[in-house]
Amino acid sequence: MTAKVLMTGTLFARPEKRTLRYGAHCVTAILKTQQGNHTRLWHIAALRETVKATLLRLSEGDAVAVQGLLKAELYDSCGETRLSCGVIAERALGLHGPSDRKEREAVIARQQNEIKALAESLKEQELQIENMRGQRESEPAPPTATGG
Repeated sequence: MTAKVLMTGTLFARPEKRTLRYGAHCVTAILKTQQGNHTRLWHIAALRETVKATLLRLSEGDAVAVQGLLKAELYDSCGETRLSCGVIAERALGLHGPSDRKEREAVIARQQNEIKALAESLKEQELQIENMRGQRESEPAPPTATGG
């Protein structure tokens, strides 16, 4: 039995390229979903080129929607049976796409350039002040009036 699922969440960590035992390449990611106070981590595996490319453009914390085949497995952890949930992704869509991230990076770069320009301007002003002080110190002192 297979079940198709569609889920949205945020990436728990940056997606990673992997090589499977038989030599095929895939991309894996961990999707964090929340329902009320309950958080669940889903293992995502992408084999299709378009899905791999989509996931690799995203970073930790980016929102993503994934559609694919549900994969659920029981495993033993310290004597307790647990459920591992995953999806073999057939489609993926970054909900805060790379263009948003590029725009943020461009804004940060502009701000850093403005800070550098302000710092250079400040250094120039400090040099002008030092030059003015140096000129005052090198000028002869004005004569003082003595009473007589």
